[in-house]
Amino acid sequence: MSYREYKNRIEVLINLIEIKNTGTAQELAVKLGISRRTVFEYLSDLKSEGYMIKYDRQRRTFYF
Repeated sequence: MSYREYKNRIEVLINLIEIKNTGTAQELAVKLGISRRTVFEYLSDLKSEGYMIKYDRQRRTFYF
């Protein structure tokens, strides 16, 4: 995967989190075309950049 693809997926991930429409980690993986494990790696990358990401079990979405 190129850096450009990574940045595009991160941007899509951030947009989905902002609008609270990620779904579960598995659903998010399908939306982004990556594995569930990679979803958690991306979330970890964002957290290390200072984003405060949580998961709402009732709404089944990640949010800031």
